[in-house]
Amino acid sequence: MKKRWSLIAVLILSLLLLSGCAEVECHLTINKDSSADVQYKFGINSGLLSLLSSEGENPLETMRRDAESQGYKVVSYSNDQITGIIASKHFKTLEEATNMKNLFINADNQANIKGETPLRIEKGFFKDRYFLDGHIDLTDMKEKPEDELEGLGNAMLSQIKMRFILTLPYKATNHNASSVKDDGRTLEWQLIPGMDNKIQVDVEVPNIRNIILCVVGGILVLIIVGAAIVVSRKKRKTSTGGSDKISEGL
Repeated sequence: MKKRWSLIAVLILSLLLLSGCAEVECHLTINKDSSADVQYKFGINSGLLSLLSSEGENPLETMRRDAESQGYKVVSYSNDQITGIIASKHFKTLEEATNMKNLFINADNQANIKGETPLRIEKGFFKDRYFLDGHIDLTDMKEKPEDELEGLGNAMLSQIKMRFILTLPYKATNHNASSVKDDGRTLEWQLIPGMDNKIQVDVEVPNIRNIILCVVGGILVLIIVGAAIVVSRKKRKTSTGGSDKISEGL
C-alpha cells in the first residue's frame, strides 16, 4: 500500500512540475439595481484529474452536484491542460448573494470566509455606501508538519491559482485589490493558498430615484414660482392700466 501511494505521489509531483495544478476563481458582479451575479470557476490539471478519477475520486463532479443542488447553472470548460466547471447564479439582492448560506463551496470546502455576512450597507438619501470587509481564510489548506506527504501538499499549494474578482456598477472609493481594470469598476485579488487573505472595498452608489425626485421637485418649484411671477406681473399691469383710465377721466 505504501509503495502504491509513493508511486501516486511521484506521478502527482511530476504533473505539478509540468504545469499548474488547479485554478479557482470567484467573480461577484453587482448590478445597478442592487441585484448580483455570482460565478465560480474550478479547474484541475487534466492529467491529475484523470489520475484521481482512476482512484474513484472526481472533485469536479462533487462540486457540480453541490452547485446544482443550490440552484447554480453549471457548464464544463477546458483550456490548455486544465479541465473544470463554471457555476453561475443570479441573486435578486446583494445581501442574498453575500450570505454565507448561499455559497455552496462554504460547507465542505476548506476555504472559509469569516463572518456571517462581510457586507455592510449605510443607506443615505442621495447615496448609499457599501463596505465589504472580510477575510478569505485559506490557512487550513496548508499541511500540518505531522501530516503525511507534507512536502507534496505544500508543492500543490504553490501551483494553485486563486482569484477573487469584484465588478461594481461604479468606481470603488477605497480598496486593497491586487489589480484594477474597467476604470476602477473591476477589482481583482490574487489569493494565496495557506494564508488569510483580507478583502476590503468601499464604494458609494448614487440613489438615482431620490436624486431624480429632487430634480423633478426642483423643476416643479421653478415652474410654480415662474407662474406666480407671471400672474403677479399681469395683475400689476391690469392694476396700472385701470389707474391710468381713472386719471384721464378726472
